[in-house]
Amino acid sequence: MVERFNQTCKNMLSQIIQQHQRQWHKYLLLVVWALWEVPNATTGTSPYMLVYGRTHRGPLAVLKETWTGERDVPVSLGKSVEAYMEELQDKLETAANFVNDHAQRAQARYAAHYNLTARDKRFHVGDQVIVLAPEGGNKLRNRWQSPATVLKVKPPHSYFIDIGEGSVRNVHANKIRQFVARVQGCGVIAEKDAESGRVLTPVGLPVCVECVI
Repeated sequence: MVERFNQTCKNMLSQIIQQHQRQWHKYLLLVVWALWEVPNATTGTSPYMLVYGRTHRGPLAVLKETWTGERDVPVSLGKSVEAYMEELQDKLETAANFVNDHAQRAQARYAAHYNLTARDKRFHVGDQVIVLAPEGGNKLRNRWQSPATVLKVKPPHSYFIDIGEGSVRNVHANKIRQFVARVQGCGVIAEKDAESGRVLTPVGLPVCVECVI
């Protein structure tokens, strides 16, 4: 779940960087607010709930409750520190138990959904592959890079890949694809193929040896 959170956070940063360019840093507080307040699909609760034991109320909620008179801004907690800490501990334990049960069901559902279309990919030492890796050292900009060579298999689903210039990375199979070389710019015609007609060579131009079999 931590890796999934990191990926979500990087995706959000990437979006605001692309949309707002040099002004992206002004939107960080909104990103943090969204990450804290939105319930996690796996745990069923927001990160704020797991830390503080209560539902997060953003600025708009506080402003609404103040204007409508639903809640007054308290001057103090109205209870002793010991009572507050005991109540907080009980709330956190209740939230943790709920998260564990919800997470087990959600993860089983995710695995079943993913396995519907998942297929096993295997590569061997020496295979030519393309790798999804950061471009220019920027982790927020990934692209498929080729060709790369498989140097070592690390069971069950990882591989040591030589991506060139002496750089070797440990890459998961999900970020690797088989490299397929294609001939572009000319077609392959067999001499016995009568449907293609007679092959004419323009005067003064060399013959492509790969075009005629």
